[in-house]
Amino acid sequence: MNASYYLWKWADNDLPGKPDEVFASLLRGSLHPALQSFDAQRLLDRLAAFAGERCRRGEEWTWQVYPTGDTRSAHFVFLTGSHFLDSKQSDGSLEKTLDGLGMSGYDEQDGHVIHFLRPKLNCLIYGQDRRVRYYDVTEAEIPMLLRQIDRRDANPYAILEDRRCYFVQCCAHERCFCVEWRENDDPLNRDGFGHWRASLPARTTPVIDTTGSDWISDRENTVRFADMVRIFQAFVRGEPKPAGYRWKDIRPSLERLEKDTLHEKGAMT
Repeated sequence: MNASYYLWKWADNDLPGKPDEVFASLLRGSLHPALQSFDAQRLLDRLAAFAGERCRRGEEWTWQVYPTGDTRSAHFVFLTGSHFLDSKQSDGSLEKTLDGLGMSGYDEQDGHVIHFLRPKLNCLIYGQDRRVRYYDVTEAEIPMLLRQIDRRDANPYAILEDRRCYFVQCCAHERCFCVEWRENDDPLNRDGFGHWRASLPARTTPVIDTTGSDWISDRENTVRFADMVRIFQAFVRGEPKPAGYRWKDIRPSLERLEKDTLHEKGAMT
């Protein structure tokens, strides 16, 4: 299945860059204020090497710089080839091709930022339907968006990630919510991160660590809707984890879970 992609570079500013608006602006021939022009030569060199490898696998990739004629001041690069969800793309070779170039871009077929590239400011995705994405959400939009979590769904959660690859996530549990906060030292280094779970400081019952089986079964590590909203809003403002909550470091539990999972997979093979 062939698809079309638009590769661009975000400007070094805090202006929002909602993908649909950026895409529409580029089609009109104008550079959206959330973007900056860039020297596309390094990108083109990498695409040439990438396309040569994919050609040997039976794929055809083409690209074009816009505006044409000057690769040193590109607004975007138009790329066509296999869709990323195609099984042949599961090796992540295009992701590696773009790594370190500071690029982002638009998947025209799916209508959102290319799945492994970063949004301008942030992106909110629901567990019940990962096709529904809200980009560059504001503090004022948080309550409305979090109310859309479907408690009836088998996976009633939402995750909000920023351009640093930090994220906050929540999962509905009866009338409360499990809320977690992640900070990544380096998106490419899976070992460099901090991960915490929020709870209300007034609780007198012991905190029960049930991480590893079903995160929403951890009844003692939940907060109310209003608390969840405050935590998500602090994240959108770029602030640290808000004081007034107890933040339990659950990184050791996550690491144990990952080791157990790898062990089980090894035993099955």
